Amino acid sequence: MIAETEFYGFSNFDVKYDKRKDDYVFFELNGRLGVSNYYVTASGNNVAKYYVEDFIAKKKLGLTINTNEALFTMTPKKLLLKYIESDVLRKKVKELYKDGKVVHPLDAPFEVSPKRKFYVLASKFNYYKKFKEYPPEE
Repeated sequence: MIAETEFYGFSNFDVKYDKRKDDYVFFELNGRLGVSNYYVTASGNNVAKYYVEDFIAKKKLGLTINTNEALFTMTPKKLLLKYIESDVLRKKVKELYKDGKVVHPLDAPFEVSPKRKFYVLASKFNYYKKFKEYPPEE
């Protein structure tokens, strides 16, 4: 599909693993970076820099391999830890929190607007509602 349209740039694929079917389900291709791509910046590579260097400065970019670890999550810590089944993964997540390597894309210490702070807090609390209404399958 991408080759046919000669698309060039960053994109997201929305794919979900369906364990009932033991297969992956493709939903869509987003021809832009969404909020979920903030994990790239969180691990040390600012995607905006690549856009500027490639499309504006016309620099030839080489391969970037990033081995920095970071956890991108919008799920509150308590809720996240509650639903992690693997002891190994739970330990790793706790370690990332301890090391300050967990990023929530809406958390921005420089934002001082009470309205925005309320929005971010409400967004986090909304995850409790979502998980209660649609708990992960066992």
